[in-house]
Amino acid sequence: MLTRAALPAFLRDQRAVSAIEFAIWAPVMCLLFLGSVDLTRYAMATGRLSDVADTIGQMLSVNDAGTVTYIDLQFYHDSAMVIYPQVLADAAQQQMAWSNDLQITLSSITFTATPSGCTTNCTYVPKLLWTSGSNKRSCTVAMTSASDSALPSSSTLPADTFGPTSLLVVDIAYTYRSFLSGALFHNMTIKRSYYTTPRYVTTVNYTTVGGDPGTTTVCP
Repeated sequence: MLTRAALPAFLRDQRAVSAIEFAIWAPVMCLLFLGSVDLTRYAMATGRLSDVADTIGQMLSVNDAGTVTYIDLQFYHDSAMVIYPQVLADAAQQQMAWSNDLQITLSSITFTATPSGCTTNCTYVPKLLWTSGSNKRSCTVAMTSASDSALPSSSTLPADTFGPTSLLVVDIAYTYRSFLSGALFHNMTIKRSYYTTPRYVTTVNYTTVGGDPGTTTVCP
């Protein structure tokens, strides 16, 4: 028991002060370290996902036949494993298919100018031709314009993509799992979209061939 007479000596005692300070600051330093590692991993994942969307979009845009089949779309989709191979390890850790971990949607969109025959001051109305993937765009929900800085959405298009040419869109969604998930932070969904126009044809349509699994929606 600490007596009143022994209190001054106790307060002057400097033994084990470093151990006490370390015990106080060690958890804080660990959190800061893990947070910096997480931030770096998040930035790298974001950049790599942008590469996935860009690469798939470029491959889709150089189609010179004007049509794609489920075989073409499967090839574009599977190229993500080469561009971002870490998704395979992450999916295995989560015990899920990698295509559920990294969700990819491909779409083709055309625009109708109003009033009909206009050459200036036209209003362009988007129409979905076909969509394939995990989070398909809707044939019945009208797509609206959004600011170029807005987060990607399956029901919007950036305002500067509206025009007389058709559009190819690659939408990607990936769940980033933090080291600290469940403790301090929640999992974060990274969304990226890539918009491009066909290079050699007016529009890219979808054609059904033998063996088609029916995973692509062709809009009426």
